[in-house]
Amino acid sequence: MLSGSLLGNAKTATQLENAREIGGTAFDGSQNIEVALAQTAATLANPRNIGGVSFNGSQNIDLPGVNAEGNQNTSGTAESAGKVTVTADDASANHPITFIDDTVPDGEAETMKASRNITVNPNTGELTLAGLRISYTQGDGRSTFGTITFTGTDAAGASRSATISMR
Repeated sequence: MLSGSLLGNAKTATQLENAREIGGTAFDGSQNIEVALAQTAATLANPRNIGGVSFNGSQNIDLPGVNAEGNQNTSGTAESAGKVTVTADDASANHPITFIDDTVPDGEAETMKASRNITVNPNTGELTLAGLRISYTQGDGRSTFGTITFTGTDAAGASRSATISMR
């Protein structure tokens, strides 16, 4: 039992002196509030399809070809991720030679790389190896069979070439 006088809000409190928010709702203690919790949701209000399988949140789903036996119908990048499209190119430009970074052949997926020192020009058929240009001219098949020309620049900046004629 209390004896003595009580002062301030504690004596007559029917609400909090400084209101607070609970779950976005103002609460001062004068009335009950309802707080909607996500944990009470049993299903999504608007079900959605995931990989062609309806999902409303009430249970797990299995996707064919992903985590269940089957073949997932895909398009875009996923469809062509394991494929390379090759097209003809006769542009007069030096294109880098591409290769895989497979210094340790282990059967794992590798990264594609492009050489800065080895290029090919599809229009001229010229191959460049770190500044040395190599070209081939087809012969007539009777008196000449072809000519290979090596062209480069020496240390003084002069253009130099060597030719091999196949007879």
